Amino acid sequence: MVRRALAMGLAVGIMAALGCTSVQKGTAAGGALGSGAGALIGHAIQGVGSGPGALVGLAVGATGGAIAADYYYGGADTAELAALQQQIDDLNSQLKAKDTQLAEANATLEREKAQTQAALHANDNRGGADQPVVVAQGPDLQVTTKGDTTTFTILSAVLFNSGKATLTSQGRGALHKAAQMIRTKYPRARVEVAGHTDNEPIKYSNYKSNYDLSLARARAVVRYMTETEHMSPSLFTTVGYGESRPVASNGSSQGRQKNRRAELIVRPKAVDVAAAEGS
Repeated sequence: MVRRALAMGLAVGIMAALGCTSVQKGTAAGGALGSGAGALIGHAIQGVGSGPGALVGLAVGATGGAIAADYYYGGADTAELAALQQQIDDLNSQLKAKDTQLAEANATLEREKAQTQAALHANDNRGGADQPVVVAQGPDLQVTTKGDTTTFTILSAVLFNSGKATLTSQGRGALHKAAQMIRTKYPRARVEVAGHTDNEPIKYSNYKSNYDLSLARARAVVRYMTETEHMSPSLFTTVGYGESRPVASNGSSQGRQKNRRAELIVRPKAVDVAAAEGS
């Protein structure tokens, strides 16, 4: 591309110079130099954009046009030519300095990106206090802990049919497992049941919004835990978050599936303190 631009620019300059006035001949020669210089400069600083290359090329073309006109007609003073040549040399030096600055900035950016990625990777491997730890994992139920909180997560695909809030047999089985663990490990704990959806608009459902659907599903979970598992209703609170608390990107079907879920959030220590104060 650069060679083609140079060749075209020089050809235009030579053709335009034939049969023109002195000013036109100088302008044509300057245009040829400007085209070639602009192509070279634009190619050299691709990372900066076409603007700087075009501006520097214009300056070089204008200066080169003056040199060409004066040289062609023999009217140029040696000192003037030397001054014009110095201007071109100064512009080239500025261009090289900008190239150096760009290279240094890119190198710094790459180092910072590498350091950030390394820190994130180390934090993931360390499983710090802010990272939930998986303590049980199955096809229909995941149990994680984070500090004093234990969360039982069940995907909506396990619990409900699409757009519905009626528990499936597989969903009741998953909730039975969760109820057994809660009764055994956290008998006095209160449980927040949270319903979540993806960000897809409601289409084929009796519910007006994702919020309504998520709340109805949370209530269905509580009904099962109290009516079938015979757990005290006073232990439970329900909340529907709709699409507001995703755990994955809604940009893929896999991410949306993870976001459609019900969570049973258990905080035993806080409840134990409350129970002790009330006794």
